[in-house]
Amino acid sequence: MVLVSWSDDFSVGIGHIDGQHRRWMDLINVLHDAMVRGETDDVVDAVLLDVLEYTRTHFQEEETLMERFAFPGFQAHKHVHDAFVGQLREKMATGPTESAALSMDALHLMRDWLVRHIQHMDQDYAAYLQDKLASEPLVQEPARAPSMLGPACRPTRCWTPPFQRPSQRKPNLPV
Repeated sequence: MVLVSWSDDFSVGIGHIDGQHRRWMDLINVLHDAMVRGETDDVVDAVLLDVLEYTRTHFQEEETLMERFAFPGFQAHKHVHDAFVGQLREKMATGPTESAALSMDALHLMRDWLVRHIQHMDQDYAAYLQDKLASEPLVQEPARAPSMLGPACRPTRCWTPPFQRPSQRKPNLPV
């Protein structure tokens, strides 16, 4: 079940930022799927931490672009990013997920915040940065944020929690 899906209405017109927004939505859907399937708290916590890490990576990249091109709203935008990361950390401060309600609350916070943020605040910098990037055609896009999802995979089939990757699985031993 898809909790949030990409639409062209979310586009900021900067390819790699749009790609990161799509990836972020995919990770939110992975978390949702894990919760709906009733995965263990360890699995849900691992995915939640991955979403938080991706969020920080994406914010750093956006902020680097805004700062590099002297976007006038940079400080306010960064403040909103920092506040959101703080909200997520508060939700996770109790350590491992103690209830599905806590995780679902964090999940809906992420989805709702992301949609509103892209449609409003990110659109504010979009035209400004598109202009600046167009005037510097030799500027390379920043390195893409690392991802656990392949470029064209369905999140529920491609993502594997870190502790279940084949290279880390213990062999089945006879009892």
